[in-house]
Amino acid sequence: MVEGNSGPSGRFLPSGLRWAGPVLAACYGVGVRIHRAASTPRSAPIATICIGNLTVGGTGKTPAAIYVAKMLARLGRRPAILMRGYKAQGGDEAEEVKAALREFSIPVILGGDRFQSALAAAQQGCDVALLDDGFQHWRLARDLDIVLIDATDPFGGSALLPHGSLREPLSGLQRAGAIIVTRADNLSESERTELRRTLEQFSTAPLLFSRHDPVSVRALTAKSDGAWTLERLKKLRVLASCGIGNPGAFRKTLAANGVDVADAIAFGDHHDYTARDLVQLMDRARAANAAAVCVTEKDAVKIEKLAQPAGVPILALRVELNVDAPEVLQARIESALKIGDARRQPQTI
Repeated sequence: MVEGNSGPSGRFLPSGLRWAGPVLAACYGVGVRIHRAASTPRSAPIATICIGNLTVGGTGKTPAAIYVAKMLARLGRRPAILMRGYKAQGGDEAEEVKAALREFSIPVILGGDRFQSALAAAQQGCDVALLDDGFQHWRLARDLDIVLIDATDPFGGSALLPHGSLREPLSGLQRAGAIIVTRADNLSESERTELRRTLEQFSTAPLLFSRHDPVSVRALTAKSDGAWTLERLKKLRVLASCGIGNPGAFRKTLAANGVDVADAIAFGDHHDYTARDLVQLMDRARAANAAAVCVTEKDAVKIEKLAQPAGVPILALRVELNVDAPEVLQARIESALKIGDARRQPQTI
């Protein structure tokens, strides 16, 4: 368990090895270039759109994938969301996506080979493959790459892994067809302007700003005391707990929406909650005089499978991505769909 975010420099190295961060980052960069050069992208028989980022950690890819999937459904398309399916992504994030898109009957296909997953999507009658976290996946060609930049940590310490949190240099933004700055409500107008100027040095893609808006809250126990609403949540003093890539952003979201955050616990990303963890949350909530524990939906899909301990209620906050200029993003998506659809048409001689 960690408390908050670590610093940008050497964040993934033990303190005794941070001196070697620049050298290790240079080696990592060479490895990235070699891997990309050795990979031959293949085109799927359906339109392919990717949502990814340049940094590790939580930039909000899952809410963005849900947002784009709903947009595609409203356009009359049948997308499938492709997720890696290893480690915990085949668990919490996949379940979160399925729950959010249940009314649209959008399949979620798990697998490390994204090309094979795209073929499986086509065989199921889908006409769009939507990659969740695939910007550095070189083996499947894309018709559109949507890159997310987290406003709270846009450049990952300006260093490659493990010295910083960049998966590849900022020059990778040249491949982007659209850039979305997430959690932009944390930026002032001058900060937005400065960020725009910096990004325009690396990409000519449309730059969009977005935010994560709370839309609902639910209790993770059937014995909840009445109906839960956002207005009711705002009247409470809560303990915030999450196991996501950017835990500080969750606390900021709560505070920005009028919730009194008495204390916060940040577990590691994709944390697999245990009964002991829930007891610890209850103890921490009592110590902070909190009336409830508030978690993300990503945490909720694991916590609600466990027996709920006695104490304060555990509440899940659901947020949705909102893009300031959705028509710009939709235009880019529609252009990509035309390219993908052309591959499905019979070729004439």
